[in-house]
Amino acid sequence: MTLRVVLYAEGGGETGGSETRLPTPLEPLAEEHLGPAHVLVRRAIRDARAIQTSDVTFLSPLLVRSRSARGSDLHDRSELRRLLAFVRVVPHLAIVLVDADGAPSDRRKAIEEVVRSARTPSVLGVAVQEFESWLISDMPAAAALLGRKIGEPPQPEGMARGEAKVLWSDWCAEVDAEDRKSTRLAMAQRLDLNVLQRRSQSFARFLGDLKTTLF
Repeated sequence: MTLRVVLYAEGGGETGGSETRLPTPLEPLAEEHLGPAHVLVRRAIRDARAIQTSDVTFLSPLLVRSRSARGSDLHDRSELRRLLAFVRVVPHLAIVLVDADGAPSDRRKAIEEVVRSARTPSVLGVAVQEFESWLISDMPAAAALLGRKIGEPPQPEGMARGEAKVLWSDWCAEVDAEDRKSTRLAMAQRLDLNVLQRRSQSFARFLGDLKTTLF
């Protein structure tokens, strides 16, 4: 059985693939539309549900005033409620990924009730402090991908807001600008999910909530 999933995340760095023009909302996304968050979520679903990644189909998300939902749209309770109200085509699962930005409890508290009360099974992930904190959690995988030595980073969730973004940019300083999007995608594919769970309580919580929702 194909699992139809809609993913919302704060920025294009999480969801942007090599093809930026998306299909009509709730039409299937092609592989070239998928960004690093899609790849990571698909792998997490496989881990949670023990299904093949090929059985996970992402649908183009609903829009906010004819544009993709970004940043503050996902923190607006009314807007988020509308984004999770599917009528014409109903996915099996909706995922909302936001950055903690220094206040994980506040971010979760503000929108958790909206996500939990959605008619479509929905899961909230709050990356501490940002999505890049998940990307930098597996240093050996990053070193292998980038082909360079990388110093052991601090505990990802002990870093201040924005530090993981800066560190990831530093790691990718020698990557050509046109290759940086594909490098983020490749990192999401290479990350060891066991390592990520050990080093990131926020990802471990997201995976746990995903397992609970899918069973």
